[in-house]
Amino acid sequence: MGYHSFKTYVKTCVKYVLFFIFLINLVSTAHADTGRLVHYNWTEDNGNTIIDNSGHGNDGINNGTTTFILSTGGTARHFNGQSRITIPNNDQLAFTDPHITFGVFFRYNSSNPARNTYLVSKGNTAFRISIDHTNSMLTYSVYADGHPIHASSGTRIQPNKDYEAIVTYNGSHAQLYINGLANGRGVDYAAEALGPSYITENWTIGSSSDNTYGLNGTVYAFHLYNRTLNSSEILDLYANDLRSIQHLRPGGIALSWDDSGHIQSCYRYLDIFQKYNATCTINVNAVSTRAEAARELEELEALYSAGWEVALHGYNHKDSVRFLSNNTPATWLDQEIFPNIVEITRYGYPIYTFAYPYSSRNAVTDATIAPYFRTLRTRTPTLVNGNINETTGAYYNWDDTQLLYGVEIDDQAVGANLQSIENGIDYAIKTGSVLVLFGHAITPNVTGPYQISTARLESILNYTSQNGGVFYHMGDLGNSSWKQVPRFSNVTANFTVSANSIFAGENVTFTDYSINHTTGLLDFGDDSPASSVTNITHTYISPGIYTANLMVSNDVSTDFMLKKITVVQAAAPVPDFTSDCTTGPRPLTVTFNDASTGLPATWSWDFGDGNKSASQNPTHEYSKAGNYSVTLTAANSIGSNSIKKVDYITVLPQPPSSDFCSNVTNGVIPLTVQFNDTSTGSPAAWKWDFGDGNVSSEQNPVHTYFSAGTYNVNLTVNNIDRSSSKTATITAFGSDSSGGGRSSSGGGGGGSPEPAKNIKVKELSQAYVAGGKPVRFEFPKNVTAIVYLSFDAKKTAGRTTAIVEMLRDKSTLTPYIPEGEVCDYLNIWVGNGGYGSDEENLENAVICFKVDKSWIQEKGVDKTSITLNRYDDKKWSELPATLLREDNRYLYFTTETPGFSPFAITGKLTAKENLFEILPEPETENPEYHTPNIAADVGHAPGKKEKITGIPGFEWTYCIIGLLAGFGV
Repeated sequence: MGYHSFKTYVKTCVKYVLFFIFLINLVSTAHADTGRLVHYNWTEDNGNTIIDNSGHGNDGINNGTTTFILSTGGTARHFNGQSRITIPNNDQLAFTDPHITFGVFFRYNSSNPARNTYLVSKGNTAFRISIDHTNSMLTYSVYADGHPIHASSGTRIQPNKDYEAIVTYNGSHAQLYINGLANGRGVDYAAEALGPSYITENWTIGSSSDNTYGLNGTVYAFHLYNRTLNSSEILDLYANDLRSIQHLRPGGIALSWDDSGHIQSCYRYLDIFQKYNATCTINVNAVSTRAEAARELEELEALYSAGWEVALHGYNHKDSVRFLSNNTPATWLDQEIFPNIVEITRYGYPIYTFAYPYSSRNAVTDATIAPYFRTLRTRTPTLVNGNINETTGAYYNWDDTQLLYGVEIDDQAVGANLQSIENGIDYAIKTGSVLVLFGHAITPNVTGPYQISTARLESILNYTSQNGGVFYHMGDLGNSSWKQVPRFSNVTANFTVSANSIFAGENVTFTDYSINHTTGLLDFGDDSPASSVTNITHTYISPGIYTANLMVSNDVSTDFMLKKITVVQAAAPVPDFTSDCTTGPRPLTVTFNDASTGLPATWSWDFGDGNKSASQNPTHEYSKAGNYSVTLTAANSIGSNSIKKVDYITVLPQPPSSDFCSNVTNGVIPLTVQFNDTSTGSPAAWKWDFGDGNVSSEQNPVHTYFSAGTYNVNLTVNNIDRSSSKTATITAFGSDSSGGGRSSSGGGGGGSPEPAKNIKVKELSQAYVAGGKPVRFEFPKNVTAIVYLSFDAKKTAGRTTAIVEMLRDKSTLTPYIPEGEVCDYLNIWVGNGGYGSDEENLENAVICFKVDKSWIQEKGVDKTSITLNRYDDKKWSELPATLLREDNRYLYFTTETPGFSPFAITGKLTAKENLFEILPEPETENPEYHTPNIAADVGHAPGKKEKITGIPGFEWTYCIIGLLAGFGV
C-alpha cells in the first residue's frame, strides 16, 4: 500500500505502489510508513509540468497554478478559480480494492467563482471533496460497486482559515475527517470494489476536471492512500501537515479552579501540582468578606508566589444572564465586576481573566465586560459524540479568540471520563493548541458534584507532563492585543513645573503627566488650599522653600510625587563658585561649579588664561604652567555682580616619567642596540647608563655590547621640576653560545647554535616584523652569499634580527652532505624561538643569493643547475633557483623557501668532461678490513676526484680491458 501527497513523500504497500505529494516538506508519520517510500517533488516546475522525480507514477500537468513560499520555508500552490493540476491516470492509480483514503489540506478565500468549489476529484463526480458555499459545508463522494456514496460535514467551515479534509472508505463505511477529527456520522455502504470510473479517470486538484468549479485559494497538500487510515494516523497526518505550514507553539492545557471557597483545597494539594511543574488559574469571588478571609488571603498569596494566576469569578457569584434580566449592564458592572477587579487588584494581583459563574453568558454579557479582560471563560455546551478531542470549541488555537469554552473535569461531570480527557490532551499536544479545562474542589474522596479526586487530578497532570504538554494560565490565552482600562491599572504620579526657583510674587505653572488616574489633588506647600485641578498656574507670594505634592488615584491604586519650589526676594545675584581642584600638573582640567545665590540667569567666566565661557558650570583645561585668577560675573533681570579669585588656579610643570624601549633585548655579540626614549612629562635632559661602564646623554642612543653578559640599562630623565629613572635588562650572548642566542624574548636578535670555529663570517640585518605585512632583510656589506631575505609575516615579532653565517664546512646540524658540487655552506636564522623556521609564522619566503663566476668556471659547473639546498626535518631538499641577473663577478639567483635553517649552494658538473674516481686495489690478505677505509676516504673528501680527460676513446678502451680481464683473457 502507499499514498500520494503534495508534501514530499508517498507511501506504498507490498501490493500496490502509488501516491502523490504536494507540499514542500517531507511529512512522515509513523503509522503511514508501512511500505516503500515513493518520492514526488511537485514543487519543481518545468513549464506546465510538475516533475515526478520518484521514478513511479506520472508527472503532474500544471494548468496555471503558482507556487509561493510559506513562513516555514516550504512551498504551497495558489489557485485562482480557473487553474488546476491534473494527475494522469496509470496502472498504479487504478486499484480496485475498496479501501481508500484521500484528501486535501487547503484554505479558500471568501470570493469564489461558483456555488460549489471542487478541492480534489477523480473524474467529475466519482471521487471528490468540494465546498458547498451556500451552506458553508464540505461535501464528498465515493463510488463503490457503481454506487455513489454522498455526505456532508457535520460542522460549518469559514473562509481564510486552514482545513485538512480527509475521506476514508473501508468497504463498508465512508467517513469525513476535518483537521484530524471525524466530522459527521459518515455513510454505511458495503462494497467489494471501488467504482469502475476509478480505474480510468484522472485526479484533478483545485477544480473539477472540466475546470467548471475552480478553487480561489491555496492547496498545501494532497494525499492519496490505497488503504484506510485509522483515526490516529489521520490525526498524525494533520499534525505534521499543520507544522509544515506554520510554526506552532507547544500544545498543552489551561486548567482553572472556580470559587473562593476552593482556595483552601488548591493550596492544600499544591504539592501535587508542583510535582509536575503545573501552575493553574484560580478564579475567585469576594475574599475579604469571607469568614476565613485572613487565612484564605495567605493561601492565595502562596498560590500566586508558586506561579499561579489569580482571576475573577464575579464578586457575589451571580448568574450573569439572570442578573441582567432584571438589571442594566451598568448595574452588573458596578455590583459584580468592578468590585471584583478592585479588591483583587488592590491585593497586588494583575487581572486578565473572568470565568462566568455557572458558565452563564450571552452576547450582551460578552460585550459588556470585554474591555476589562483579556480572556473570558464559559463551558462547552456539549461534548461532540461524547469525545473531548472532537469538541473543537474546547481548544484555543492562538487566534486571539477572547471567549473560550472549558470542559469540566470534576469526577461527576457529564461525559468527561479520564480516557476522553487524555484523548483531548493528545489532540492539543499534537496540534499545538490548548485544551481548556476547569474544576472545583480537590479531595481524596469524592462525595458529590463539583469535586475532583486527587487520583484523577494527578492522572491528568501526569499524562500532560509525560507527553510533553505545557501548563498554561488562562491569562496566557485570549485576545493578545487587550490592555486593561486605565481606571483598573496602576497609577503613576508625574508632573513638571515651569520653574523650580522664582522671585517672590512670580508664578509657577504645574503640568500633570500622571497616567491611569481618575482623580488628583495638588498641594502647593505654601498653606494655600490644595487644588483638584492638576494642570494649573500658582503664585508664590513670600520667600521660602516649598514642597509641592501631587497625589493621584483610581479604583485600584494611589501614587504621589514631590517637587521643591525655591522662592527668593528679588535682587541682583551674589556670585560665588567652587572647583573640583585648584592645583595640578599641566595639562590641568578643572570643573567650575556655580554657587551663586539670588537666582542668576546668566554667567560669564574669565579663566585668566585668555579663555572665557558662558556656561553655568564649565570645564576648562589649562595647558601651560602658571598661576591664574578666575572671575565669575552673575546676572539676572535685577542686575549683576562679579567675584574674582586671585591666583585661584596653580598649574605645575608636568613631572617627567622615565621610560624607554629597545629594538632587541638579547642577541649575540657584538650586539648593537638602538635605545629609544619614550618618557613623558617633557624631560629636558637624559642620562643613560648602559651597565657596561659606558654612558650617554643623547635622547635616543645606539650602543654596542662586545662582551657576553647581562647588563642593567638605566635611563634618568629630568626637567626643572623633578627627575625619574627606569632600569631594564639587555643580555649579550657569546658567539659560541649553543642556543642561548635563540631566546623567545620579543623579535630578538636571533642567536645561532653553530659553533664559532665553523663560522667564517656572519652578517646581521634588522627589520620590524608585523603580522599581515611583508618584510625584507637586506645584507649590503657583501660579506656573505646572501643579498636579501623577504617573506610575508603571519604573526607579529616586532624588531627582529636576521643572521647569515658563512661556514667553513658543512653545518654541524646536518649529519650528511647534499648531492652535487658544493659551492657554499651557510646558515640563515631569523628571529628568536625558531620564528623563521616555523611555517605558521611566515609564508612566501624568498632568498636572493649570489654565486661567484670564478667557482663555476673553475669547477666546470653548469650554471643552469645552480640549486639552493635546505636542510630540515632530517633531510636535504632542493629549492629550484631562478637566475635573476649577473654582473662581472657574480650570478644572482632567487629561490622560494618554506623557512630558514642550514643551507648549501650546489651545482652539477657540465657533461663535457668525464669523471672517474681511481681507487687503490684492495689488499688481498683481508679485503674486508679496508672497505670501511675506502668509504671513509670518500666521505672525508667530497668532490676531490681524479679527472681523466682529453684522451679520445679512453672510456671505451678502459671498459674493454675490464671486460677481458673478467673473462680471463
